[in-house]
Amino acid sequence: MTSESELHKENHYSKEKEEMIPSDESEGRFASIVASNMKLVYLRRSLVEEMMSKQPDSWERKLVGSYVRVENESEDYFQIKSSCQLTQVKGIIKNHNNGGEILLHLLTKEVPVSMLSDCDFTEEDCEDMQERVNHYLMRKPTVVEIEQKTRELHEAITKNWIERELVRLENCIRHEKSQHGWISDELPEYLKQRDLLRQPSEQERLLKQVPQVIAEELDLCNL
Repeated sequence: MTSESELHKENHYSKEKEEMIPSDESEGRFASIVASNMKLVYLRRSLVEEMMSKQPDSWERKLVGSYVRVENESEDYFQIKSSCQLTQVKGIIKNHNNGGEILLHLLTKEVPVSMLSDCDFTEEDCEDMQERVNHYLMRKPTVVEIEQKTRELHEAITKNWIERELVRLENCIRHEKSQHGWISDELPEYLKQRDLLRQPSEQERLLKQVPQVIAEELDLCNL
């Protein structure tokens, strides 16, 4: 399973950067269905709930077009590898028959926010999504669509990641100290990452960092 901290680590701690596709060249091209793209537009349950609470005027607009993770139903015909699936939010519905409960209109069903996964998605989830696209069960996203939604969600996703990553690092530090004391080989790196991420300048850098969307490779044989 690929944790979200691992998915973000390359962008946040590595010096390597992939070249951004110019907008004129990316126009009309499809986005590759890979973890580095999907993490830019993926919302876990706790972040959706936070946006609903703290962004009452904009959360609906930001949520529509994003991707969430839900459990596959037992009768789901196209359940391949994962018990969950990544799917796009197509709209917001208020269930007036149940006290105005908010339902998310997904591709094939409507679900309450409480049914969203609060876990990281996996490589298998991306592979299953690609299979659904290949079998015309899902629409393939374009580079421009992912870029536009990323601009709307980047600040919220990044701030949420920073908070959770600091908690993760603190837990790792406590564990290493309790198990190995100050002679731990891993402890210095955890301390270094935590201290860096605590700095306002580093947080500002991450918030200003332009996320990159990877375009699907063109099949020249079919051109």
